[in-house]
Amino acid sequence: MKEAIDRRALPERGKYQELKVCADGSERAHQPFSGWSELWIFTGTRCNLTCAGCYTESSPKNDSFRFLTREQAEKILLEARDLGIPRINFTGGEPFYNPEFPAILERTLALGFECLVLTNLTRPFESKGRDLAHQRIRAGYPLYFRASLDHPDPIIHEQGELGPAKIRDYPVAGSPPQGRKFWFFSGFNRGPGSFRKTVRNLGELFHMGGRISVAGRGPQGVGGDLFQAYLAETEPKFRELFRENRLPADLPLKIFPDIGGRSERDVPEITQHRCRTLISPGTFDGLMCNQVRMVAVPAVWNGRENHTPRVYPCTIVPDNPAMVLGTSLQEAAERETYLADPRCYRFCIAGGASCSKD
Repeated sequence: MKEAIDRRALPERGKYQELKVCADGSERAHQPFSGWSELWIFTGTRCNLTCAGCYTESSPKNDSFRFLTREQAEKILLEARDLGIPRINFTGGEPFYNPEFPAILERTLALGFECLVLTNLTRPFESKGRDLAHQRIRAGYPLYFRASLDHPDPIIHEQGELGPAKIRDYPVAGSPPQGRKFWFFSGFNRGPGSFRKTVRNLGELFHMGGRISVAGRGPQGVGGDLFQAYLAETEPKFRELFRENRLPADLPLKIFPDIGGRSERDVPEITQHRCRTLISPGTFDGLMCNQVRMVAVPAVWNGRENHTPRVYPCTIVPDNPAMVLGTSLQEAAERETYLADPRCYRFCIAGGASCSKD
């Protein structure tokens, strides 16, 4: 029987400051690992683009997470094979911006894994990935691509702004007024011509028999009912874009909510009691951290230069050192995940989102 917590004796603490305990002394929500469905590998924070609202703040100069090397990848992949992990997903940054990624991808396929690559399908893919993708798809390898296409309107995708309304002008809930261009993006900044490149390369991959999907993003600061209204308005426009470009109208599509940063302001903490009594088992058990892990190489660890890969519970919290589960896949699988980051609530619980499961 657990010892009762005398909350009057606890010192004052802010939200999300302790791994296992909430600010009010309640037990933080946590869950054990139930088994491998896939492994994510983070190839580094460098990217050819600098997009506002990027979850990882990737750019051509961001080295907060190092490029994954072939040597590091080899050790990870061999352990993954020994654990029976069926699928490897690569994300970044832009994976093809990593000079060693084509070799890493070829090795992953050669070891018999299914592979998913999250990519913007622009210049790095065209220069380093297109020929490799064509060869491997034609040879029958299980190689899949998820393309970043923030919005079905090329102007919004490339420049980011639509309509005069700022987020502070939005109603608290409900859908936008009829007839108004209402959604405001602070700027994706993917650059002139990037939309057409991504759509063109999607078409090439599809028509050679590749399996493809698309990932979009919601406006910054929009969640809850407003995000649901945004989905209802935007998804049909994506479907029309697919039809216009000779792609299947039912192409797998994920539109992710904005998750903000690590600020805990206005974000409730998730207690174990609340998860088990108020949140449906399907929502809690369907979280990414229940069946996946992600490997990344932070450039600094405990104030020192680092070259050791670390294992995280999912794709959305690699910048939070408290969430690290170990340095090996086996170690990380043996540890429970505590929902100790505000993005656990924003993205997974309230947003109902998952980077996994096309």
